[in-house]
Amino acid sequence: MLPWIRVYKRNHKKVTTMIASLFLVTFFIFCFVGSVHAQGDTFGVQKVGSLLPLGGEDIRLIIAKIIRIALSLLGIIAVGLIMYAGFTWMTSGGNEEKIGTAKKTLINATIGLAIIMSAFAITQFILNALANATGSGGSDNGGGRGALNFDSYIASGSLGRAIKDHYPLRDQRKIPRNARIVVTFSEAVDPASVIRNTNGTAIVGDCIRMDDPGFNWGPGFCDQLNTSTVKITIVGSTSTPAVEAAAFVPLEGPNNEAHTFTFRPLALLGSDQVNTDYMVDLTSSTLKKDGRTSVFAADSHRHYTWKFQTDTTVDTDPPFVVSVYPTATSTEARNSLVQINFSEAISFDPSVLSSLVFSNPNVTGQWRISNGYSTLEFISDIPCGQNSCGETMYCLPVDCRGEAACPANQYGVLVRTALTVGANSFEALPLSGITDNPGNALDNGPLNEPDGIVANPHRPGFVQGEERIIHNAEKAPDNYYWTFNITNTIDKDAPIIERLTPNLDQESVDESAIIRLNFSKRLASFSLFDLSLEEYPLPASLVAQNPAFANLGTIWFRPNSVIDPLTNKTIVTLDHRVFGPQGTNFYYFPLIPSSIKSLTQNCLYPGRGPFENNRPAGNTSAACSYSEDENGNIVTNSGCVNFPQNFTAEQDTGCVQYTNPNLGQTFGSTTTCMNMLKSAEISPLQPIVPPVVPPVGAGA
Repeated sequence: MLPWIRVYKRNHKKVTTMIASLFLVTFFIFCFVGSVHAQGDTFGVQKVGSLLPLGGEDIRLIIAKIIRIALSLLGIIAVGLIMYAGFTWMTSGGNEEKIGTAKKTLINATIGLAIIMSAFAITQFILNALANATGSGGSDNGGGRGALNFDSYIASGSLGRAIKDHYPLRDQRKIPRNARIVVTFSEAVDPASVIRNTNGTAIVGDCIRMDDPGFNWGPGFCDQLNTSTVKITIVGSTSTPAVEAAAFVPLEGPNNEAHTFTFRPLALLGSDQVNTDYMVDLTSSTLKKDGRTSVFAADSHRHYTWKFQTDTTVDTDPPFVVSVYPTATSTEARNSLVQINFSEAISFDPSVLSSLVFSNPNVTGQWRISNGYSTLEFISDIPCGQNSCGETMYCLPVDCRGEAACPANQYGVLVRTALTVGANSFEALPLSGITDNPGNALDNGPLNEPDGIVANPHRPGFVQGEERIIHNAEKAPDNYYWTFNITNTIDKDAPIIERLTPNLDQESVDESAIIRLNFSKRLASFSLFDLSLEEYPLPASLVAQNPAFANLGTIWFRPNSVIDPLTNKTIVTLDHRVFGPQGTNFYYFPLIPSSIKSLTQNCLYPGRGPFENNRPAGNTSAACSYSEDENGNIVTNSGCVNFPQNFTAEQDTGCVQYTNPNLGQTFGSTTTCMNMLKSAEISPLQPIVPPVVPPVGAGA
């Protein structure tokens, strides 16, 4: 008789008691999870501080998984006992004592197995419920593939590709009840596929009669969200209908294209008693400008979803301007962009474009919004040459008046706040000027700093019909006004990457590691959408071993930038889905292309990024310091990629890899570079037991 069977005979009551205890613990977890979910809690990947995603599973989910494994082992033991009882009975030879022992063992083992199977079923139900609560489960409405029970990343890969940005962010908490849902698409979208034209005008995505005392956001005044295309629902609620909302979109650029859509709910979101979880589902019915092709045609899941959580508050705090470029009274080259950074996400509605006014009437061009809807950037439409990428460079107009030496031209820019409902509230009248996302008017005091005082509820000096003219009375709170100088010169100084985190070819990178890029200059925030992050797919053999990988989808990512107050340079971080999903190793390739530009429209030189002669150590790369004199001669070149003196722009790829010493740092093209990196990194890829996390490569 095997030792573990003898132990059971001596302790079968204890074993049965243990099985029953596991059943009770599982039942307790089930009840506890249900009560927590009812309170609006969410689990899984969440945001902390700057809202960078932090990976990791909820402790209750981990406990449930451990219990499931334990129950599986106990089930094997129970089946073994049944087989042992049958063998004892069959070999008893009519011995009544052996037959009695076999019967007793068979009865106890059968009862235990029934308890185990019941507990296993309940545990599996708990895992499914937790997966749905965390957003890691759910159904695949568009892809046609079966949903995973847990650790699923269905319909998230379009962020960073078909979708540039959205608000609220993925899994963001503490969203006020009066928030608006905003989404920006990479390609122009057919407004009629997203918005129902309900107010009778020829324009899809507008509001009318904003000055009407009876104005509301309903269908008689504003066009409405098409709830069959964009579904905003409460997570886990089948009785609550989808959120009804007004929908508007400013038409951008010379072709009047629709990219950024805002959905303003007709009623406050959530509850004033408990936090509420919402899901936004952008379905495959969201169409490109041609009105035929789905925006998500290239995504295997054919739609995009994300979740956020509202708290119990209503936001009444106004936004303010944090920084501008060119800075006040500074003098810059005429190929400069104009950048305005706000303290929070602003509402990019049709009134914004008429609320940003230049003192020079000859300035024409386009305002773009980026960086989580907190940055506005203006690019002129007057061509003035090409940058190093071969792209057209645009300049602000400079009036030389025939002088041999052109003096600097003074510019003024007005950021016009919205009309407010009264003298004691920053609540804005609809679509009347700059507001934050919830609709609070801009607050900039006498020194262009927030003071919390509603200084001009009716914008003194503003004249209806003269929106493009700055009146002197408007150069006062709560508007923001500043001046700078533009010279008849072109700045050709290109930005470079100074530092990288994680380090080049770093291994054992944490699943929630922050990708950080330190640049040598202030960057055009909208150009950061060209950043990319590749997650090399698993070998087909590994997918076959674990069908869960077939539903994994593409990794999502989103750039975020800040201005370092000490250096006045841009620091970029990349929000992303957890690295190494399903506890398996992957290789990652961040691509930082030359299309990323400085605020003077100069393209990045990837080949002048960080590099060390020896394999780097630590979490962050060594610093790359590079400079040239006015004649283009190198003055400083420390810690940077070494490129040949006769390199071309196409070879300036800055592709670095340490594992294979035969790989250089410059290649004939970025594609060649990436293929060589992948062949070196991916070929030896084998499944490794977690928690080992993949190394990270860097390409440009």
